[in-house]
Amino acid sequence: MLFFPVTSQAGYGGAIYSSGTNDTGAVDLRVTNAMFRNNIANDGKGGAIYTINNDVYLSDVIFDNNQAYTSTSYSDGDGGAIDVTDNNSDSKHPSGYTIVNNTAFTNNTAEGYGGAIYTNSVTAPYLIDISVDDSYSQNGGVLVDENNSAAGYGDGPSSAAGGFMYLGLSEVTFDIADGKTLVIGNTENDGAVDSIAGTGLITKTGSGDLVLNADNNDFTGEMQIENGEVTLGRSNSLMNVGDTHCQDDPQDCYGLTIGSIDQYQNQAELNVGSTQQTFVHALTGFQNGTLNIDAGGNVTVNQGSFAGIIEGAGQLTIAPKRQLRAGRGAVDGANRRYSR
Repeated sequence: MLFFPVTSQAGYGGAIYSSGTNDTGAVDLRVTNAMFRNNIANDGKGGAIYTINNDVYLSDVIFDNNQAYTSTSYSDGDGGAIDVTDNNSDSKHPSGYTIVNNTAFTNNTAEGYGGAIYTNSVTAPYLIDISVDDSYSQNGGVLVDENNSAAGYGDGPSSAAGGFMYLGLSEVTFDIADGKTLVIGNTENDGAVDSIAGTGLITKTGSGDLVLNADNNDFTGEMQIENGEVTLGRSNSLMNVGDTHCQDDPQDCYGLTIGSIDQYQNQAELNVGSTQQTFVHALTGFQNGTLNIDAGGNVTVNQGSFAGIIEGAGQLTIAPKRQLRAGRGAVDGANRRYSR
């Protein structure tokens, strides 16, 4: 394993700085079987790695206790572990992408945004693929990312700053292989730790499991569960999903989508367990989508439709004077609760 020990750098990238042009073709930066620990970016970004206009591949890497600080500018201090951005102003030019495979993020901090990962783009969305593949065998196939935090230039962890990841005009795909699990956050920590914030799009693919245990209410982009299971371990932790799009276009408002017409052969599930969840914007379920609510759990829905399965001993609450179209009919929300 390649080991990057303590490094202090006045600029960007505590261990690695890479600048490119996003030309199509080979990956610009490739790192495998490495550990980045205790690296620091002072008055810059990317405690361990900073890349701009690059295509990046990271596999079987550990990022632990890396830090991004700033004392001079509110535009620095982002990406406690990695900062991957694109500033190409040509809208026809492809954005960069980053693949993060079988990689762990623990104890990373940012004074700005993105305790573990910060990403942003100027024109076309920056693309990130975070995966746990069939080869991952540690901890019984369960990869845990935890204790990452960002302060948003404040005095302590801020959920709005994205303890785990901050997305600015970016699209992230969590691709978890069958029988594997990615856990982000710990329910015993403050909700701001390991949170996901920003805008853009989150897509869950692969038939494995994604567990979100932090306060992700400051993620206002859209989320699509196309395959596998997403579990919410903390109550009211994804309330504002879809807010950015719904504010811009209220007539075409989508928040959280379970299942897919295009991927109809897959089975997608949102599992809230016994938590209490409220979705301010539309909750949509296709025929291959399942919403599971265990005993003691409750999901409050303001609007949407559900053609799939609603199961479990918990409750589904339809907001007053609202409707959730379920299957062939519609369920009225006149101060009514019902259990499935």
